[in-house]
Amino acid sequence: STLLNNLPKDEEITTVQNWLSSNPNANPKDEVERPENFFIDIIDIPSVNDRLYCWKFHLSCESGVKDISPPLQFIKEASISLQKSDSFPKILEIIICIGNFINFGTRLADIFAIPLETIGKLRETKSSNNKSSLLSYFTSLIVNNYPKLINWSDEIAHLKAASEVSWDSVETQIGELISEIDKTLKMAASVKLVNKGDTFTKVKSYLSDHKRDIDELVVSKTNSYNVWKNVAESYGVEIDKTKPESLFKIIYGFANDFKTELKVINEEKEKAEEKEKKAVMDNKRNELESRKQAVLDRKRGVDLARRDGKGGGLGAAGPSPARGTSMTAASLIALKKADKQPETKTEKEAESILTNMLGSLVTGGSRAEKKKRLKKPIQY
Repeated sequence: STLLNNLPKDEEITTVQNWLSSNPNANPKDEVERPENFFIDIIDIPSVNDRLYCWKFHLSCESGVKDISPPLQFIKEASISLQKSDSFPKILEIIICIGNFINFGTRLADIFAIPLETIGKLRETKSSNNKSSLLSYFTSLIVNNYPKLINWSDEIAHLKAASEVSWDSVETQIGELISEIDKTLKMAASVKLVNKGDTFTKVKSYLSDHKRDIDELVVSKTNSYNVWKNVAESYGVEIDKTKPESLFKIIYGFANDFKTELKVINEEKEKAEEKEKKAVMDNKRNELESRKQAVLDRKRGVDLARRDGKGGGLGAAGPSPARGTSMTAASLIALKKADKQPETKTEKEAESILTNMLGSLVTGGSRAEKKKRLKKPIQY
């Protein structure tokens, strides 16, 4: 485009030609400035303006076609996948059921279809205390009762990309390409070749290829729109009042709202699980503390029992029955504190010591007397 903007004007060409006629033997490179030399170089090229315009279109056309093709593909593939989706119709069915339940007994009950834009209003419908929304209830219902529908939006290909397409812009760009290729082909046809080796023949070939690409683009646009039209009509969309991207904006917005609520539910679930896990850990900790205390109680009981046993052997006459009975009762009380715990080796030892001690009290004997009997010589 820079070269096109700097081509000499008619009066400038006339001035240069007059100078050349007046100075046939002059060397322009030595006698005139660079701009005039540029003019002298190109004035002999026939239809230079048309040639440059055709070349410029050739350079820009390919990128223009590439820019328009993806949006058309997004609309087409999103429409096909929406038409094939099993989950999205079920999502709408559940929403309709919820609406019929809420509107039971009114003229709005028992409906079988809703305008598609209704799904975007679930977030705005709040509970009486304004702490929850219909979308929250709907999301919880899906999570708890229909977990297979959680990833329903994944079935719609290029949903976000299709929602960002501007159909008006696509139509405008295609219209401009059609207008430009027609204009450029007419220019190319009017250009006279300098000789058989004129490289402009390649430009004409390029333009023919661009014409084919643009025609294919027009067909692609028609196909994409027809696929979208079929699926849109199946969902009750008013075709004349709706652009292709508008349908996908509604669905994409609802998908984002659903995912946001799903994230909140999952976070609350994780918090509840952490709280439950902490409660379990606290219970285990308390249980361990109880067991630890029980072991300490058993040990204390055993120590008391052993001290009672040793006290029974002191002095010539031994301990008084009242004292011995009191200490034994204390030992029994200490041992009974652990009765509810499983029997352990320490408990068995304590019971053995207690049994021996009680036996000693019943017979009235003492450890000293037993030693005397053991020292009595054996009679053969």
